[in-house]
Amino acid sequence: MNREKELEKKIAELEQEIAQLKRKTLGKVEENTIQVPDKMKGLFQVAQNTVGEYFRKIEFDPRRALITVEDERYLLVRASSLSFGFLESIQRLYEDRGQEKALQIGLDFLFDISHVIGIEDAKNFHEKMCVEDPLSKLSAGPIHFAYTGWAFVEILKESNPVPNDGFYLKYRHPYSFEASSWIRAEKKAQKPICIMNAGYSSGWCEQSFGIPLTAVEISCRAQGDEHCTFVMAPPHKISEYIHEKQSSHSYHIPVFLDRKVAEEKLKNAKKKLEQANEMKSLFLANMSHEIRTPMNAIVGFCDLLEDTKLNTEQQNYIRIIKNSSDLLISLIDDLLDMSVIEFGKVKLREVKVDINTVVNQLVQLLQPQFQKKSLHFTYNFLNEAPCVLLGDHVRIQQIFLNLLNNAIKFTPKNGKISLEIFFVDKDDFVVLNAVVEDNGIGIPTNKYKQIFERFSRVDMSFNRSFDGAGLGLAIVKHLVEYMEGSIKVESQEKKGSRFIFHIKLPKISSREEEFVNEIKQELEVPENTSVLIVEDDSTNQKILELILHYHHYKIDIANNGKEAVAKIQQKNYDIVLMDISMPKMNGLDATREIRRLGFSMPIIALTAHVMMKEREKGLSAGMNDYISKPVDKKLLLEKVIYYTNVHKTRDKECGKK
Repeated sequence: MNREKELEKKIAELEQEIAQLKRKTLGKVEENTIQVPDKMKGLFQVAQNTVGEYFRKIEFDPRRALITVEDERYLLVRASSLSFGFLESIQRLYEDRGQEKALQIGLDFLFDISHVIGIEDAKNFHEKMCVEDPLSKLSAGPIHFAYTGWAFVEILKESNPVPNDGFYLKYRHPYSFEASSWIRAEKKAQKPICIMNAGYSSGWCEQSFGIPLTAVEISCRAQGDEHCTFVMAPPHKISEYIHEKQSSHSYHIPVFLDRKVAEEKLKNAKKKLEQANEMKSLFLANMSHEIRTPMNAIVGFCDLLEDTKLNTEQQNYIRIIKNSSDLLISLIDDLLDMSVIEFGKVKLREVKVDINTVVNQLVQLLQPQFQKKSLHFTYNFLNEAPCVLLGDHVRIQQIFLNLLNNAIKFTPKNGKISLEIFFVDKDDFVVLNAVVEDNGIGIPTNKYKQIFERFSRVDMSFNRSFDGAGLGLAIVKHLVEYMEGSIKVESQEKKGSRFIFHIKLPKISSREEEFVNEIKQELEVPENTSVLIVEDDSTNQKILELILHYHHYKIDIANNGKEAVAKIQQKNYDIVLMDISMPKMNGLDATREIRRLGFSMPIIALTAHVMMKEREKGLSAGMNDYISKPVDKKLLLEKVIYYTNVHKTRDKECGKK
């Protein structure tokens, strides 16, 4: 009997101990979990009862890593890890920015995280409590705060929590986990550090009142103050309140909302920039078209005049006109190339490329310029390419051309220019190395980087001695980098410069080489080839007609796309040369209609629109290729021969006449 009473007594003691433990851990408590002004007590008492009941329903099961409150999963995090531990890590990570800046970055991170958590927790409780009034929505926040271990909240009398610009909340956290973590670790903060408390409470209140809010701690126990005191207000008014109320000389205003404003500004700026770039692209395409159309006539008739009998004086005049035209076209091409590069739209065409041929052709092209200034030019291949290579011969030639033009421009009469090229064999590619050297005016050391920038020149004065837009070297740098290479300069003023670059060129496979050779053998001038020229400009019609008649092609002319479609339905053509911009029906629409009707003859665009975007439109419409205006006579004939041969061969294989 005595033993039974003893057991009953022990059980009662254990039950009492369990009850005490429950009161000290999660679960509903009867004491106040918040201190508020008298006028708010009734409303907050309702919230305290609601949140207390919520925390009665606790499940704690480490076997499933589970802590739930009313079926909502919670996480326990060691307080010191989120306070000084995290900040120390951030300060080490950003130590290159200085201790003060590193601390600020860490505080901002913590504020961002807790601000969002506060917003999301508020949404959840508002739904559970079915409350609509802003103050009722706020009321559960500080109580939830206390139950989850953040801090006990004491709202001060001067607070004015209203859903407008007049919102002002002043409160204390007597038991803030952040300040307690610093004090327990025997660390003293240099400024208020209860940033997560500020972020969480401002997030909850922002969600409750429907207005942007931020909170700032103006005194902190972790830095030796009596209280952890906060003010909360709309972002544009917070500084005013801080200066009025602060008791600490140091405080931190979180930049969460500032960053949001900056992000919106950045988005708008990016959108405007994209629109401006689109307008610039359209402007360049249109201006290119407008300039190239008359230039096509000038260059075309100069070519035709050169094939006639001219006296020496007339030949000189023609040469001057052609040189001036080439300079203008070169400037247009540089501007368009730079625009294409800016948009990252450069597309390299990998075809069989013979670097010897590329350089030899280039030397022939530049020979008149070397002679004009009596320049001594030498070029040398230190070794041969180890195999057949793939590359964009046009872009490779452009690199050499811009560098040699640059050397010619800045080398005085009777000067020296040299070009050396050598190859290094790798597993899947070959590295082409080149050095362009001159004994010209040289470049100051502090200008090395600048010369590769857009529109940049060593001499930017209005009375400069050398023409040009300052785009050549910028284009070279971008093209070299597109080919996985690099370029550098070595120079001495008044002694000369050395431009050294390398690019990677893939090796061609044996099957690709066979295919290239097969195509090359087919490039014989076809007999009885009929060509339809679709062009609205009478001058351009005449130029194309004269060039093709001279090489015995049969020519028909359509003045617009509508006429072209009609003529193609009446007669078989071996190839169509199609302008893009025309009245009644443009070249793109005409091409689409021709393809819809089932005609497969090659269609080559003759266009003054040379932007990559415009070229892509032509290819997607069904065109086979494009030639930019002014038309290069040799290129035009090469493409006509190539495409008519391929087309006739295909028709023969298919049994067509």
